[in-house]
Amino acid sequence: MKRISFTRDGQLTAGWFWLFAAVLTLGRLAAAAFQMGYYTPDLAPLDDTLLYDMAVSITQGSWLGEYGWLTLSKHSFFALWLAALHLLHIPFLVGGQALWAAGCAALACAFAPVLPTRGRRLALYGVLLWNPAAIAAFTLRVYRDNIFPALCLLVFAGMAGFALRCTRQRAVGWLVLCGLSLGAVWLCREDGVWVWPFVLAAGGIVVWRICASRLPRRTKAGRAALLAIVPALFGLCLCGWAGMNAAAYGRFVVSDFTSSDFTSAYGALTRVQAGQDEQDGLIQIPLTRAGREALYEAGAEHFTLLRPWLEDPAFQNGYADVRTGEYPAGAFYWALRRAASEAGMYETAQTAQEYFTALADEVNALCDSGAVEATGPRSSTTPRITAKYVGPVVREGLHSLWFCLTMQDAAPCMDTISVGRAEDQIAPMEAFLHTPANLACKAGTSEPYYSPLQTLVFGVLQGVRHAYSLLLPLCLLLAVVRLCAGGRSVWKKGAGAGARVAWLAVWGLLGMAVLRAMMIAFMEVASFGIGTSIMYLSTVHPLLIAAAALGLLAPWKQLAEQRD
Repeated sequence: MKRISFTRDGQLTAGWFWLFAAVLTLGRLAAAAFQMGYYTPDLAPLDDTLLYDMAVSITQGSWLGEYGWLTLSKHSFFALWLAALHLLHIPFLVGGQALWAAGCAALACAFAPVLPTRGRRLALYGVLLWNPAAIAAFTLRVYRDNIFPALCLLVFAGMAGFALRCTRQRAVGWLVLCGLSLGAVWLCREDGVWVWPFVLAAGGIVVWRICASRLPRRTKAGRAALLAIVPALFGLCLCGWAGMNAAAYGRFVVSDFTSSDFTSAYGALTRVQAGQDEQDGLIQIPLTRAGREALYEAGAEHFTLLRPWLEDPAFQNGYADVRTGEYPAGAFYWALRRAASEAGMYETAQTAQEYFTALADEVNALCDSGAVEATGPRSSTTPRITAKYVGPVVREGLHSLWFCLTMQDAAPCMDTISVGRAEDQIAPMEAFLHTPANLACKAGTSEPYYSPLQTLVFGVLQGVRHAYSLLLPLCLLLAVVRLCAGGRSVWKKGAGAGARVAWLAVWGLLGMAVLRAMMIAFMEVASFGIGTSIMYLSTVHPLLIAAAALGLLAPWKQLAEQRD
């Protein structure tokens, strides 16, 4: 009987490589098929329900739906994704995991030059694919963070893939992947700008590597010029989306929330300083109640139009502290938009634009004239960054990194059931998303019911989560030590530029994880105060896992001895 061999010449054979990769992938997709959607149409009008309604409108041929104050309020690529899944009859949760698998595969392929054997590449793919945070309970929501980490991973893969191959032919596909994914990231969330530091730093490293290579001068210029593909495709994606908005609503913008007229109006209002010295705590109050009164008294006519709603206790419920009437930073921009809608300023996209432009001009004029106490010009919806936030943000950021390393809050199922009237709200969602909701409870309790097979699958996923929570911190520590030790070989005289690019790329992934954790920490400390959230940190987990795996798996000394 012929003996089965998994390896040949020290390498995993191609057949076994693809078989193991298929088993890992199908296992992950099967696990997602056992999960159930968490639909809360009554509780998420600004989030899940909004994007779901947009997706339904796209499939009906009416783009993002009838225009209103929420229509262009968010970067809504996720709605297009949901519409595509619906038309292809792909279950919502399985589709999200398929995209995640694609992102993991892309990153594993991108770093193939660093991992000279199929076994090491398979290991990188496997540990990324089975990241517990990528299948955690928050992904069951009909929300854009279901796919945002995967899109970010594709950006990193595209740029790293080209950086590690920029002196070779046939590497253009990595730039195409990066440019298109970068556009999708930007269109998916308003904070998509966070991936740009990696893209720009990698672009600089690419130029350095090309210049240091032995390629002919004309070839060097041509290879470096290829980097223009990324911003070109990124711009094309944004123009395409803005063009659809222009055709449907008459405004060539990705979102009127991030448009110059709204950010200018919001920034102008946050210039007003009345009552700012009386703030307690770290959560910012962009425009205090005293500031609003100062604007009313100063004759701000466009702002005074909103007074009946902004000062109404019933309106404030859900946006402001009804005891004090103060709107926190995480809610004021929604209250401002809704009040403008109630005042009739959202009849069309043009009337909204005209209103916020006039509001910005009016408030800025009052601030500049000294009619109200104010700071300098400002145009932004983000909280102010001041020195008092440094300590709290660093503490929250470090806590967030440990939160991610130890896979906290990464259970694969919800401990509550979906909320809504099944016959007229959740049932249509189940049909559209091709994914059932968790509506059944255990007898005599309010806990969700799962079948024995589901319970078994969730138990396996919980076991994987516990394994990651124990091993990832240790592996990352060892990887950092190994990266530091390997740096001596990588940066010695005569070492290949490819090894240096790879070494920098791994540190870049780790640095981006820290950057994201600190960004989310600032928003938590200054705006939301909801506690550390796995959903907003879900882009951190794969970067930590990738850095740990690459740091341990890459043969740094061997790579340093290679020549370009």
